[in-house]
Amino acid sequence: MKNRICHTKKVLLFALLLLAGTRGVYAAGTPAGTIISSRAVAMYTTASGVNVDTVYSPFVVFVVKQGGGVNIVLPSLAKTSGDGVNADYSLTILNSGNGTDKFSLTYISSHGW
Repeated sequence: MKNRICHTKKVLLFALLLLAGTRGVYAAGTPAGTIISSRAVAMYTTASGVNVDTVYSPFVVFVVKQGGGVNIVLPSLAKTSGDGVNADYSLTILNSGNGTDKFSLTYISSHGW
């Protein structure tokens, strides 16, 4: 029984170190600020399948950090224009991160305009 308790403590300690060892928690598709709670459970059974003991680790709580991401889709069609006439292009900007972002876009052509 003493060996089983010692083994249980080692398993729980390993699980807690594994969970707590990450500096940040990022979950794709999960909104920034979401709280995730988890804990480990270890159940010991005899060879015949009788449940001998069940132990639980303390809860570990994570807060999902914001992960930034942006995709810009450029138009596929070229436009021509004369002197003094604008050629306007629409861009599609997709926020592919998990939180609200602000984007500033600038562009300078190779011709300086």
